Amino acid sequence: MGCNSRNFLAKLKPQFFMKKLLFIFLFNLFLFSCGSDKPNPCNVIFDFVKQDLNYPEESSHHRFDSRSELNTDGSYTVFTFVTAKNVFGMRKKHIYKYVLDYNGSNQYELSSWTVISKKNEEVK
Repeated sequence: MGCNSRNFLAKLKPQFFMKKLLFIFLFNLFLFSCGSDKPNPCNVIFDFVKQDLNYPEESSHHRFDSRSELNTDGSYTVFTFVTAKNVFGMRKKHIYKYVLDYNGSNQYELSSWTVISKKNEEVK
Protein backbone atom coordinates (compact mmCIF):
# COMPACT_ATOMS: atom_id res chain seq x y z
CA MET A 1 0.00 0.00 0.00
CA GLY A 2 2.56 2.55 -0.94
CA CYS A 3 6.00 3.39 0.24
CA ASN A 4 6.67 3.72 3.90
CA SER A 5 8.45 7.10 4.03
CA ARG A 6 9.44 6.68 7.68
CA ASN A 7 11.51 3.56 6.87
CA PHE A 8 13.12 5.30 3.92
CA LEU A 9 14.17 8.28 6.04
CA ALA A 10 15.43 6.00 8.79
CA LYS A 11 17.71 4.26 6.29
CA LEU A 12 18.81 7.55 4.74
CA LYS A 13 19.61 9.47 7.93
CA PRO A 14 22.98 8.00 8.96
CA GLN A 15 24.51 8.36 5.49
CA PHE A 16 23.01 11.78 4.90
CA PHE A 17 24.11 13.19 8.25
CA MET A 18 27.62 11.74 8.00
CA LYS A 19 28.11 13.40 4.62
CA LYS A 20 26.70 16.64 5.96
CA LEU A 21 28.95 16.56 9.04
CA LEU A 22 31.99 15.77 6.90
CA PHE A 23 31.20 18.70 4.61
CA ILE A 24 30.76 21.09 7.56
CA PHE A 25 34.02 19.91 9.13
CA LEU A 26 36.02 20.32 5.90
CA PHE A 27 34.46 23.70 5.18
CA ASN A 28 35.34 24.99 8.66
CA LEU A 29 38.85 23.58 8.40
CA PHE A 30 39.36 25.42 5.12
CA LEU A 31 37.76 28.61 6.43
CA PHE A 32 39.82 28.84 9.60
CA SER A 33 43.11 27.67 8.09
CA CYS A 34 43.02 30.54 5.57
CA GLY A 35 42.41 33.24 8.15
CA SER A 36 45.76 33.24 9.90
CA ASP A 37 47.57 36.49 10.71
CA LYS A 38 50.95 34.76 10.48
CA PRO A 39 52.86 35.08 7.21
CA ASN A 40 53.14 31.90 5.19
CA PRO A 41 56.42 31.53 3.27
CA CYS A 42 54.92 28.71 1.21
CA ASN A 43 53.11 31.42 -0.76
CA VAL A 44 56.35 32.75 -2.25
CA ILE A 45 58.79 29.84 -2.11
CA PHE A 46 58.25 28.75 -5.71
CA ASP A 47 59.01 32.28 -6.95
CA PHE A 48 62.37 32.13 -5.18
CA VAL A 49 63.08 28.64 -6.56
CA LYS A 50 62.22 29.71 -10.13
CA GLN A 51 64.99 32.30 -9.98
CA ASP A 52 67.54 29.46 -9.71
CA LEU A 53 66.13 27.19 -12.42
CA ASN A 54 67.52 26.82 -15.95
CA TYR A 55 64.04 26.40 -17.46
CA PRO A 56 61.59 27.96 -14.97
CA GLU A 57 58.72 28.00 -17.46
CA GLU A 58 58.91 24.20 -17.78
CA SER A 59 59.00 23.44 -14.06
CA SER A 60 56.18 22.05 -11.96
CA HIS A 61 55.40 22.65 -8.35
CA HIS A 62 52.34 22.00 -6.21
CA ARG A 63 51.46 24.19 -3.25
CA PHE A 64 50.86 21.08 -1.16
CA ASP A 65 54.46 19.97 -1.74
CA SER A 66 55.71 22.75 0.54
CA ARG A 67 56.16 22.78 4.29
CA SER A 68 57.37 25.55 6.57
CA GLU A 69 58.56 25.78 10.16
CA LEU A 70 58.96 28.86 12.33
CA ASN A 71 62.46 28.99 13.82
CA THR A 72 63.29 30.34 17.28
CA ASP A 73 64.92 33.45 15.78
CA GLY A 74 61.72 34.36 13.88
CA SER A 75 62.91 33.15 10.49
CA TYR A 76 61.19 30.38 8.54
CA THR A 77 62.64 27.17 7.16
CA VAL A 78 60.77 26.10 4.03
CA PHE A 79 61.00 22.77 2.22
CA THR A 80 59.50 22.28 -1.23
CA PHE A 81 59.64 19.77 -4.08
CA VAL A 82 60.08 20.96 -7.67
CA THR A 83 60.33 19.00 -10.90
CA ALA A 84 62.30 20.86 -13.54
CA LYS A 85 64.62 20.38 -16.50
CA ASN A 86 68.34 20.40 -15.82
CA VAL A 87 71.03 21.77 -18.16
CA PHE A 88 70.83 18.56 -20.23
CA GLY A 89 67.06 18.90 -20.70
CA MET A 90 66.17 15.97 -18.41
CA ARG A 91 63.32 16.41 -15.94
CA LYS A 92 64.50 15.80 -12.38
CA LYS A 93 62.81 16.18 -9.03
CA HIS A 94 64.62 18.28 -6.43
CA ILE A 95 63.97 19.22 -2.83
CA TYR A 96 64.75 22.82 -1.93
CA LYS A 97 65.42 24.11 1.57
CA TYR A 98 65.25 27.85 2.09
CA VAL A 99 65.61 29.86 5.28
CA LEU A 100 63.64 33.08 4.88
CA ASP A 101 63.20 36.15 7.04
CA TYR A 102 59.93 38.07 6.86
CA ASN A 103 60.42 41.85 6.62
CA GLY A 104 56.74 42.76 6.99
CA SER A 105 54.37 44.28 4.46
CA ASN A 106 52.69 41.99 1.91
CA GLN A 107 53.52 38.32 2.48
CA TYR A 108 52.80 37.52 -1.19
CA GLU A 109 55.60 39.77 -2.53
CA LEU A 110 59.20 38.63 -2.82
CA SER A 111 60.45 41.98 -1.55
CA SER A 112 58.86 41.20 1.84
CA TRP A 113 61.21 38.24 2.32
CA THR A 114 64.99 37.94 2.65
CA VAL A 115 66.77 34.71 1.74
CA ILE A 116 69.15 33.80 4.57
CA SER A 117 70.26 30.48 3.08
CA LYS A 118 69.25 28.02 0.38
CA LYS A 119 70.15 24.48 -0.53
CA ASN A 120 68.84 21.88 -2.98
CA GLU A 121 69.34 18.20 -3.67
CA GLU A 122 68.12 15.84 -6.36
CA VAL A 123 65.56 13.32 -5.16
CA LYS A 124 66.59 9.84 -6.21
